[in-house]
Amino acid sequence: MLHLSRLIGRPVRDSGTDAIGAIVSSQYLQGLFLPIVLAFIVKLAGSRTLLGEHASPRWLTVAGWGAVVLLFVLNAAVLVANLIGVGA
Repeated sequence: MLHLSRLIGRPVRDSGTDAIGAIVSSQYLQGLFLPIVLAFIVKLAGSRTLLGEHASPRWLTVAGWGAVVLLFVLNAAVLVANLIGVGA
């Protein structure tokens, strides 16, 4: 595994790419895609036709959709803050 990380890491290091900036950008994009993936998970986990008796209870499905909405709102706030130049 160490050889694989060196094989991948050396070209990145030698290219002059800002490694910390790449990690932060990657996390930013993952945060933007999180509510989309979570929406699919909540939809599938609550599906009685797909899972039958193993489907999530209604209260958990409602909580899941609440988390999806909250994440969309927070992502919108981060996008707006970045567009107007507020924050780091």
